[in-house]
Amino acid sequence: MQKTYANRIRSLLATVFLLFGAIGLVGCAQKLQQVEVREPLFAPQSAIQSGEYRAFLEENQKLLLQCPLSNSCEAPLFNIGVVHAYSKSPFYDRSKALHYFDQLARDYPHSPLAYEAMVWIDLIEQVRALEQKRLRLQSQIKSKKAAVKSKEQDLRVKDATIEDLRQQIKRSRDIDLEIGEKEREILY
Repeated sequence: MQKTYANRIRSLLATVFLLFGAIGLVGCAQKLQQVEVREPLFAPQSAIQSGEYRAFLEENQKLLLQCPLSNSCEAPLFNIGVVHAYSKSPFYDRSKALHYFDQLARDYPHSPLAYEAMVWIDLIEQVRALEQKRLRLQSQIKSKKAAVKSKEQDLRVKDATIEDLRQQIKRSRDIDLEIGEKEREILY
């Protein structure tokens, strides 16, 4: 009876090992990944990926000229704003980007793109504030470096004056010693 029980356990363990081995082999099989081509979620994405900023900008400028007839200017305003807001774009100009985003937020306040434009406006203003702070700090550093240089120059002048005074004191002592020796010579 014990042999049957032991045989059953061995049989069960062998089955488990075979099952795990089969799963392991199946798991190791190389899966072919299918890349699904999707439409860009972010309209300017195609221009950013391809680098065709000029064509994208011109296309959206044409749409912007035509849109007052259809009253759907949100997308062209947003797209033009992004082309001007993206720092790697050859048309990078934060002032222009702010103009288009402001116009979008003002003229279409309930559009989902208006909310995105408000985020861009905030980011651009934050970057502008950081840049102004950086320029202010650079100016402070420059003025402090000039002050340090001036103080170093003053120290060099003072060091030279101190050295000159030391030399005068030494000469004065030497003269005092000579006078003292001559007085002794005269007295004796």
